[in-house]
Amino acid sequence: MKISIDFEVWGIYTRGEVPREDQLPEDYGLSHVSKDQIVCRRRLNTPPVQAYTNNEQVNDSGIPYETANFVPEHGLVGPLFFHNDLEEHDSGSESEEEEHSSNPSPSPEQRIYEERAILFQAIEHYEELLDDPIMNRYFQEDDFEVFDCHPLPGLEKEDELRIDGKHPHHSQILDILKNPRFGEQLIVRGVDASQVCIGDIFEVEGGISTLKVEITSPRTVCAWIDKRLSSPFGLKGVKRYCNKTGLGGWFARVLVPGELRHGMKMIRTSCPHPKWTLAYISQALYGEGPPSYMASSWAYWVKDKKELEELCNLKQLASIGVQVA
Repeated sequence: MKISIDFEVWGIYTRGEVPREDQLPEDYGLSHVSKDQIVCRRRLNTPPVQAYTNNEQVNDSGIPYETANFVPEHGLVGPLFFHNDLEEHDSGSESEEEEHSSNPSPSPEQRIYEERAILFQAIEHYEELLDDPIMNRYFQEDDFEVFDCHPLPGLEKEDELRIDGKHPHHSQILDILKNPRFGEQLIVRGVDASQVCIGDIFEVEGGISTLKVEITSPRTVCAWIDKRLSSPFGLKGVKRYCNKTGLGGWFARVLVPGELRHGMKMIRTSCPHPKWTLAYISQALYGEGPPSYMASSWAYWVKDKKELEELCNLKQLASIGVQVA
C-alpha cells in the first residue's frame, strides 16, 4: 500500500441548535425526537486557504469568518460531541443525549474520549451509499429546513464547482454538504475506508497548519442515525450496512494542534499498519456472526484468534468490545 494519499477538506461542522429542544423531556431518548433533532450540525464559515496570511475578517457577503481549531484530547474547540464524551460512553448507552444538553461546554471534571476527538466522513462513502439502490432512498434531500443554518454563498459556490452538474448525485451531495447525515465534524474528498488504516498519520499539506492527526478506528453507527435517515432498524438498515462496510466514517486523535480550513489538503505521512484498513476491520467485526449479533451490529469475531490479538495490540487503536466465536 502506498503511503502518499491525501484528502481535501470540503466541510467543517460544529454542533447546531436543536429545533424545539425546549419541548423535549429532560431525559429524552430516541423515541422522543424527530429526525431533524438528531446530530444537528452547522457548517463553519472558515476563511479560504488563499487568504491564510491576509487576516480577512468577513467574506464577500459580510458574514464573519470562523476559526476551526483542533486540539489534543478535545478535538474541535468548542462544545463536546456525542463521540468524545467519555462519561456518556461509560454509561453503556448508544444515545446522543449528552450532545443535546443545554450545557454543552465540558466541566473541569468531565473526561474526554481523546481517541475519538474527530469524526471524519468522506464524499466517497456518501457516493457509495447513493450508488446503492436500497441505501439511496435514505439519503434523499432533507424535507426540513436546517434549524441553525446561515447562507454561506462562498462555500456554496465552491461546492457547485466541485460537484459537477453531471454528477449522478449532484443535488444530494450538495444537500449533504449543507446538512451532513452522520454527525461528522469533517467531510473530506480523496480517500475511502479501503485506503485508510489504523495508525495512519495525516498532516496539512505545505505546512500551512501545524495540525497532525492519527487514525484510531472505524466509526460504529448507532440507531440514532437509522432514525435520522428514516431507515429501518436491524439487518436492513443504514446502521448495519455502514458498520459492516466501514462507510460510517472514522475517528482520529489530535497529535499536534492546528487550524483547518475548507480547501486544505491533508497528506498521509505514516502508515504503520497497512493490513488494518477501516474496511477490513469493519467486515471482520460486523460482517459475520449470529443473526442476533448482526441485526444489532454487535462485534463478533470468527477469524483466527491470533489475528484478533494482533488487532487489539495495535497501540493506536481505539477501544473496542467484541464477542469471540
